[in-house]
Amino acid sequence: MRWFLAVLAAVLLAPVVAGHAVYLESSPAKGERLATAPTEAWVRLTEPVDPDTYSFEVIDTQGNKASAGKPSLVAGPQARLSTNLRNDLSDGAYLMRWQVLSTADGHVTSGSTGFAIGDATPPPSSTDGDDTQTSLVSPWARLASFLGLSLAAGALLFSWLGRRIAWTQPGLPRLLVAGAIINTLGVVLLFLDTVRQSGLSFSAVAKTDVGLVLVVRLVASFVAVGIAEAIAKVGVVRRNAAIGVILCLLVASAASARLGHASLYGASAILVDLMHLATVSVWVGGLFVYWAILLRAARRESPEADVRSLGISFGPIALGCVAALTVTGLVTTWTITRDYVPGLDLLQSAWGRFLALKVGLLGVMLAAAAVNRYVLLAAPGTRPSPVVKPFATWIGQVGPSGQSLRRVLQVEAIFGVGTLFLAALLTSISPPSVIAASTAEGAQPVEIEALGEVYGFFGTWDEAPASGASTALTFRIVDHHEGAPVTNNTCGRDSCVWLEVTPPGEGGGVQVFRAEPYGSGQWRTAPILWVEPGFYSAVLKVQTEYVYLDEMPFDVAVA
Repeated sequence: MRWFLAVLAAVLLAPVVAGHAVYLESSPAKGERLATAPTEAWVRLTEPVDPDTYSFEVIDTQGNKASAGKPSLVAGPQARLSTNLRNDLSDGAYLMRWQVLSTADGHVTSGSTGFAIGDATPPPSSTDGDDTQTSLVSPWARLASFLGLSLAAGALLFSWLGRRIAWTQPGLPRLLVAGAIINTLGVVLLFLDTVRQSGLSFSAVAKTDVGLVLVVRLVASFVAVGIAEAIAKVGVVRRNAAIGVILCLLVASAASARLGHASLYGASAILVDLMHLATVSVWVGGLFVYWAILLRAARRESPEADVRSLGISFGPIALGCVAALTVTGLVTTWTITRDYVPGLDLLQSAWGRFLALKVGLLGVMLAAAAVNRYVLLAAPGTRPSPVVKPFATWIGQVGPSGQSLRRVLQVEAIFGVGTLFLAALLTSISPPSVIAASTAEGAQPVEIEALGEVYGFFGTWDEAPASGASTALTFRIVDHHEGAPVTNNTCGRDSCVWLEVTPPGEGGGVQVFRAEPYGSGQWRTAPILWVEPGFYSAVLKVQTEYVYLDEMPFDVAVA
């Protein structure tokens, strides 16, 4: 037990981040036209990246290198790749391009952004739509892992529920072995896909943060297969062996949650995600195994009382799983989406649409579960309630005759597979980030940045400032010498970040807008009312325990 707790804690408390490492900002900016050639180019991504696997270069339209020397990386929550440029660059179009391995989940992402010098047209960028960037292998590998975990969980559950019904036990050890093997194959595929995408050797990938988590997951999965094989040889699922398999699968599941999107928010979020995975595995796996037992009962003509007893015993467990699944799903979704720009329609993103479809499938499964419990598993002679009477009339019977129960369970299990596949997709693609969300259809963001002596800020207005309208500013503050972000209040007051705005003309007076922490690493002001058109003078001021006061001035053009 001690080794299990140590490994589980190591997985949960490992350095955590989440999502894909995709474009956040760059210099020169995306699509920018410059009068003179820059001396340096850099791009900032949404996540940390592995320092040994990244590439970053600048090329012209003929593919010739415009960068000079090796690229460099400023590590941190939002990685910054940079490179010096040749001092003989002529007017023309140039492309910054990169490829990185996210230290969050092992996804390899690439992108490019263009700029131009002189009158040339900047080349198109490939940073839009990065929230759906994923390997084709990744979701299928995760589906295999989730299916294996579910099948193994179901086999263990019914070995306990049916321990006093002898005819249900044969076959369960082999189902346990099958589940453990399928899970392991999924993890192996994930590891191989990470190696393929990164272009690194097995040993190099294994030394990365992602690789270490995958190795833990692999080892736990292989040990689970070994214990399951030993159980199959004996033919009976004994208590100590079952506990060993459960502990190994929990470690593997914790490693899976560690590479999930919620892991950016710490060990507690990983634990909630682990509970989500465990409950859906028990529920869907229980459906599969109960269906297999029903098939065996049909061949053996086993007593209906045994079938009904198993179903009724499984019912409260399934209900508890559904309740836990709902709560943990809501918490995880809120955790992931709380950084979004207010008012964003989540269904505008692929991640949001897959999430909605998953919720819909779970609703269908709940309806099928109600039919099972209150129609097909009702005691013989029971009169169905008015709510379920239409179902009873449609099915044509009440009581566990077998065939109708198997059919409904089959439908429920198929939808369960669909739910697991959607879970695999949701893990394989990134939710839109705050910046990506602000550029979704229906929003009109305006990017803005300014530098002070120590700090720089980079942000977006919700929409273009216009006379009579109110817009808020969402931004990040970074030490532009060291790349360290300012993420919380350190000045001992309500806020150490504020924006001072002076309207055009004389006698307008200065308006002060306090900024508050907003999501992960972000700040946000209250909505600013633009009374009249013209050029407003603005100054973002920052006060920290290290810097008494830093000012970042900029102008705001109000239409």
